[in-house]
Parts: sequence; structure tokens; C-alpha cells
Amino acid sequence: MPPRSGEVSQAQLQRFVRVQQVVRARLGVRAAEFERKYRTFLEKKEATAVDLPQLVSAYRDLATGYVDGKRAQVEALNDAGFSLEEYRWVRLQSYAALGMPMMDFDVARMIEDARSGRTPAQPDGVLRLGPSGPPATQKLVAPHRKVLENYAALAFFGL
Repeated sequence: MPPRSGEVSQAQLQRFVRVQQVVRARLGVRAAEFERKYRTFLEKKEATAVDLPQLVSAYRDLATGYVDGKRAQVEALNDAGFSLEEYRWVRLQSYAALGMPMMDFDVARMIEDARSGRTPAQPDGVLRLGPSGPPATQKLVAPHRKVLENYAALAFFGL
């Protein structure tokens, strides 16, 4: 459950960044694939959430890396004492505070749909643009902008 203040704490941000570091390290060269696909999506003129299922479907090779990344994420979350719900909230709040497009969607389901020949389901969320959220969170994450930008592709794909 998010804190009443709606603000991300220093401890939450540190644990979030630590989990991202573990996932990226575990993925190794596969992390670069996520980054390329993320950039492809962002470079598309007027990219919207509607484009995400097509993106996932077009990159079925994403599946193996995603599964490895998800395993690493679960281990890192457990090590950090982070529930998946809290982690997702911190991730969304941190990127929103920086004004980076981010959303939470079920990549695993999209990959399974693509593998099964079904049209992947549309994500529920919307892309946010422009800094948002509590000023304290914006101030807290600002010094971590570069690090979070480096992990944005993994976060975008739910890792």
C-alpha cells in the first residue's frame, strides 16, 4: 500500500535501484535488446499504449530474456524485502517524477498471446508525459535521473 503522503522514501528508491541493477546484471547482453526495443517504441511518431501489443508480438525473442529477467527480479525483490506491489508503485512514481513515459502492463501475458498466435491484449494503463507526483518525490529522484534512464527499458517492460 502506498504511504499516505504519496511520496517515495529514500529507502524505497535505494531498494528499487538495487533491484534494477540486479536484473540488468543478470540479463547481461540481453538488456541491450530491451533497450533497443524500448528506443524503437519511443522513436515511433505518436507512439501510444495501443502499439505495445504489436511491439511485443513483433519481438517474440523478447520472451526468453523476459523470463530470465523476471526470475532475477523475483530473487532481487526477495533479497530487498520488496513486495511486487510496492516495487511497481515505486517504479511508476519514480519515473513519473522524472517525466519519463512509463506504465505497468502484463508483458508475460502479451508474450504468451503472441506465442499462441493471439493478438496481445491492450494494456490498461496510459503513458504519462511530463513530471508528475509529489514535489518531494521529484526532488528525491532528480539526482538519480541518469541511473533511472539507464534502467528505463527494463522498467518499461515490467522488470
